[in-house]
Amino acid sequence: MHLSTTARELYEEIARLEIVDGHEHLPTERAYLAQEYSGPNLFAGGYIQHDLRSAGLDPAFVATLRDPGYRPVEDWWPKIRPYWEHVKHTSYARALRVTARDVFGVDDVSDATIGSIAEQVRADNTPGIYARNLRERCRIERVLCISDDPAGLDDETLRGVYPITWIEQRDGARCCGQSRGRTPRRCERWRTRARRSRKRCAKRCARGRWGSRSAWRISGSRTTRRRRRR
Repeated sequence: MHLSTTARELYEEIARLEIVDGHEHLPTERAYLAQEYSGPNLFAGGYIQHDLRSAGLDPAFVATLRDPGYRPVEDWWPKIRPYWEHVKHTSYARALRVTARDVFGVDDVSDATIGSIAEQVRADNTPGIYARNLRERCRIERVLCISDDPAGLDDETLRGVYPITWIEQRDGARCCGQSRGRTPRRCERWRTRARRSRKRCAKRCARGRWGSRSAWRISGSRTTRRRRRR
């Protein structure tokens, strides 16, 4: 990619920034390594699985992509390959192709490279995988992971956070607060603020200020309900 001098300077400066990844659903490193993944899991993450299903891949097979344990390439790649050709240029699949290039050192995901990719996935399943890939390669200092049990995320790179929809629930707010030594009254204030915050976002979207209205219809706000009736 050709960049002007100014663009190159900006790129290099940005590349040196330390990052806080604000939204993930990662397990602890210990839990990840226990799965002993061998390659098909790459087609389950980053929403690629939904593109594959849209292209016609059997949903029952898609549901097995994150199954633990060793799986020979010949057992799963022939099932994915015909549909991969239809989705490989989507944004989600491009992320996997970039990973194949930058992490596994291959130009593309194909018959010629899938064996090497699978072998490298297995070889990388060793302690320190998060440090190597998140901290060293991506310069991510902290990952905020959405979890109903943030205290269970004891990895040094991960920081667990409660989902706002869970805090909105009375039991969720109480559990969240108790884990931090807060009083029931303080927990109820958290719940009220969470509900108000989401309703404000829904109203702004309904006015066209943020995103599409349909993305916020789950909010149940009065504004959204009125627009549904129209």
